[in-house]
Amino acid sequence: MKKITETKTNLPTRNILSFLSSIDGVLENWGYKRIGIPWEQVEYNPRFHQPDVKDIQPGETVYVRFVGYRDGDRICCPAKVSRKLPNPLK
Repeated sequence: MKKITETKTNLPTRNILSFLSSIDGVLENWGYKRIGIPWEQVEYNPRFHQPDVKDIQPGETVYVRFVGYRDGDRICCPAKVSRKLPNPLK
């Protein structure tokens, strides 16, 4: 969302960024680690990522759409990944 508001400054989502940053800080203080960075290009790993389509193969290049979270070795929420970035970002 932060990346989108940086490119689309007229969106009302700018108002909730500080709230989301606060949530991120709370999760970090509780010891949860973030999986991925939005728009980051990574190799697909089924342990850490949830693909948007079923035919993505391990090692395939994908983009992180939404971050995930882990607590040590336990994956609480995998990062959502896609082969392409959303259309407004192209």
